[in-house]
Amino acid sequence: MSMFAEFFGALLLLVGLFTRWAALLLAFNMLVATAVHLRSKDAAMKSSWWKAAEDGVVFLAFVLIGPGRISLDALLWGPHP
Repeated sequence: MSMFAEFFGALLLLVGLFTRWAALLLAFNMLVATAVHLRSKDAAMKSSWWKAAEDGVVFLAFVLIGPGRISLDALLWGPHP
């Protein structure tokens, strides 16, 4: 499921199609990755939890901001408010 979310979510986000849904899927995926990192007993993995958290924050910004003027969402359904 995680690989599906990362591959297709990133692809949709890259072309700007269903931007908010793809970013929400990726933000949830990063939330789970952060939780896994924090619960890990491996010191190297536990110290790198912030990378997943940082990506999650960026994806949440995409959810809140939405697609830009140059996206397939804007071309297909008009500009978002």
